[in-house]
Formats: sequence, C-alpha cells, structure tokens
Amino acid sequence: VLGLPSGHETGEYVTIDLGGTNLRLCTLKGQHEEIDIKQRVARLPPTIKTGDAETLWNFVVGSLDEFLKTHRLIANREDRYVLLQFYTVSSLRDGRLCFSFPASQDYIHHGKLKTWTKGFDIDGVEGEDAASQLRDALAKRNLPLELVALVNDTTEAMVASAYKDPDTIIGAIFGTGCNAAYVENQLTTRYSHGN
Repeated sequence: VLGLPSGHETGEYVTIDLGGTNLRLCTLKGQHEEIDIKQRVARLPPTIKTGDAETLWNFVVGSLDEFLKTHRLIANREDRYVLLQFYTVSSLRDGRLCFSFPASQDYIHHGKLKTWTKGFDIDGVEGEDAASQLRDALAKRNLPLELVALVNDTTEAMVASAYKDPDTIIGAIFGTGCNAAYVENQLTTRYSHGN
C-alpha cells in the first residue's frame, strides 16, 4: 500500500467483502472524518464454497441487489438508475470488492485468483480475473455499479481505519484467516544517461 486516505475525502460507495465465512455488504458515505455506514452480513452457505463461478457471483450479486432494495437505495426494478433520497446516480455507482483470497493484480480494478483458501474450491475462478467475473454478474443483473477496486481484507481494514485515524500504518485480520498489510515506503530510483 503506497498511500492512505487523509479523512477529508467525501463520497458514497458500495463495498462487497467476500471472506472465508461471511459476505458483508455496505454502503459508505464519507463526510470529512465521519462515515455513515449501512451494512448486511450474510453467512456463506457451504454449497457456495464448492460450487461454480456462476453460482458464487449470482449469490453475491443477488444479495447485493436485495440489500440495495431493502435500504431503498434503488427505487425499482424497472429503472435501476433512480436512487432515493440523498443518493444520486453517480454516487452509488462506485463499488469495491474486498477479496480475502490470494490474487495477483496488475491494476487496482482487476485481480486474478491464484488459489482458493479457507475451504473454498469453486470451479472457474482460479487463474481468472475475479473482478471481471463480478462485473459480468452485475451487468447481467442490470445493477448500476462500476467496480473501481479489488482489495485484500487487510488493506480494506487499514484504509478504513486511516480514514478516522491518519496515523494508521497497519491493517490486520484475525478471522477465518490471518494476514496483515502495511504502508510501504516508496523508493525513487534516478537514472542518468549512460547508467
């Protein structure tokens, strides 16, 4: 991680946290060091952990659709872009997937699953871009969200803590798995002609 929020960022986001035990869905509204959070936690059915990619992403997106409707964030099925009250069309379009599994990333909004852990063995995801699969499932369900980032759960914990406390330097998870993320000092290398 090369940088953290200052606590002065504003905006509204949807997060999807796919962990080893639960699926956590949240809407976050950042307001200069204050965060308004609505969330739903669903225990993952055992059949999801050993099914196929389509079943997994249909479960995730179906749960998200229900969550957004329950909190009246999307007005109706006919017009997905009509959002209620203080939400605007552009505000809830940014989504993040917290993916608690080892993935390689060339870009922040992509992530190729290296291998399943935590008792998961889902066909069709290993070696594939999990973020792309989620994007496809969102499009099939016609949900007006754009996936802008895929992050590990430890990174998510660190970023969330840094929003409230800018002195945060590490994020750790002690749950189904155990892992940590920290702020990496960025080295700058200067090259001159001939070297």
